[in-house]
Amino acid sequence: MSIDWLSLKDKAAEAAASARQKMSENIDALKVSVGEGIDALGETADSAKQKMSENIDALKVSVSEGIDALSETASSVQQSMSEGVDALKETVGEKVAVAKDSLSDCLADASKKVKGLGMDLSELTTKVMDNIEEYARYFTESDLWKKLQENASKAGSQVVYMALCLFYFLKSEENVDKSTDEHSGEKAAQDIT
Repeated sequence: MSIDWLSLKDKAAEAAASARQKMSENIDALKVSVGEGIDALGETADSAKQKMSENIDALKVSVSEGIDALSETASSVQQSMSEGVDALKETVGEKVAVAKDSLSDCLADASKKVKGLGMDLSELTTKVMDNIEEYARYFTESDLWKKLQENASKAGSQVVYMALCLFYFLKSEENVDKSTDEHSGEKAAQDIT
């Protein structure tokens, strides 16, 4: 058997050309595929950038709304506190007015009772003020409360009432200031009537 070298050479050249053609086609297909992959990655990256930008914008809006809500809440709390303080001031003012009225009533009642004993309130006040230092050494606030607890039912409500009226009258700042005045008894009597 003889080998046809020429035919073999032609077949080898054809096979090589065919292989080159196939490789060229495969390389072209690979280039297209890689190009498409790069384009897809680019689109994915662009999409991811867009999503991140949208998320950042949404976060900015959310944070801004949160700050606005906190600001509104702080303003509301401040307003509520201001209203509460105003209401408290009003309530305290009303309580002070009631206490002053009660003290005034107590003093008026004391004045009537002192007059019932045949004395003038200014006369009694003068006697007390003239001898206040002598009386003061026999008095302590804790002893007053102790004696009231032990003897209130025996003394009766009128005596306890008068003792408390006198105690709070003497303790009030207005009357402490008036006691330094040389005519304090007259002033106190005038203020009551």
